[in-house]
Amino acid sequence: MEIWTIVLQVIQIVLFIVAGLLLRSYLPAYFSEKGKNLATKEDVQEITKKVESIRVQYAKRQHRHEKAIEREFNALSEIWILCLT
Repeated sequence: MEIWTIVLQVIQIVLFIVAGLLLRSYLPAYFSEKGKNLATKEDVQEITKKVESIRVQYAKRQHRHEKAIEREFNALSEIWILCLT
């Protein structure tokens, strides 16, 4: 009986050592990858905000340009009508 107890304890120690080695190599790699993913997510959010800001600025400029062209067209249309009469 005493030999089986010793054998079971040795097996238990070996399993703890193997589990410890696996956790020692796995956990740092896992947390390192999680950190990279979080940094990438934050970078993407920042880039998205900048792109959207530029898109809004461009849309505002385009709208102003379209309005200016419309006003110019209307003025030229009125001048043309006056010239024809």
